[in-house]
Formats: sequence, structure tokens, C-alpha cells
Amino acid sequence: WTVEEVGMYRYMGTVCWYAGLLSVLQVGALEGGALLHTISHHPGMLLWMVGLAVSQFIFYSALPVMLNRYGCGAANINILAADVYAAIAGVYLFSMSYDSVYLSGMAVTCIGILIYTLNGGKEEPRDNLPHVTGRPLDKLK
Repeated sequence: WTVEEVGMYRYMGTVCWYAGLLSVLQVGALEGGALLHTISHHPGMLLWMVGLAVSQFIFYSALPVMLNRYGCGAANINILAADVYAAIAGVYLFSMSYDSVYLSGMAVTCIGILIYTLNGGKEEPRDNLPHVTGRPLDKLK
């Protein structure tokens, strides 16, 4: 009902806005004391926290557009690929070592990305499923 009334972009934008707000409230409630202690001893950490907030805002703002344009499969693959890049950076830049379970998960993720890419990045057609608004998703604006 809500998506039909306000449209997909507005609905997803609102959900992402509240997700970012909830994230800020959780950090304030659960980590507020440690955060204030860290900032008081290392004022430069405030810049890192602002950078994190800006990057989360950009991610949550771009997510509805990415979901509509590329689909949910591509969005999930992109998020998982970022984790692979972080692991590679951890090994080469910071000499980190990882548990075999973590590396196995990375291998499965890479195989999933490879299968998705070889499939042409296309999801199965869903013409037999009802559309939320009665219109195809590519006509939603």
C-alpha cells in the first residue's frame, strides 16, 4: 500500500533515511561514552567519524537508485565485492592474516561474482509475478 501511494523512490529513500538515523542513534546510545573519550584524546578521530557518516549517507542515498537501475542481485554483488577488496587491502597493506572460514567465505563470494558475471548479470525474468504498482519497474520514476 505505501509503495503504491508514495512511489518506490520516495519509499526507499525514506527507509534509507531512517536506517541512517537509526545507525546514528545506535552509535550514540551504545558507543557514546567511548566515542567521546576517543575524540577528547584524539581530536583527529572526529574527521574519521564525519567521513564515515558522509559515506553512509552517500550509500543510503544511492541505494534506491542502484536497486531500481541494476536490480537487487547486482547491488548485493557490489556490496560483497567491497568486502573482498577490504580483505585484499588488509593482507597487502596491513599484513593481516585471516581464518580459513573467512577465506572460504571470500572464495564462495568470488565464485558467486564470477557466475553472476558469466550469466551476463541478468536476473531471471519475473513477468509472472505481480508488480506492486501494476506497472513494470522500469516505468517507475
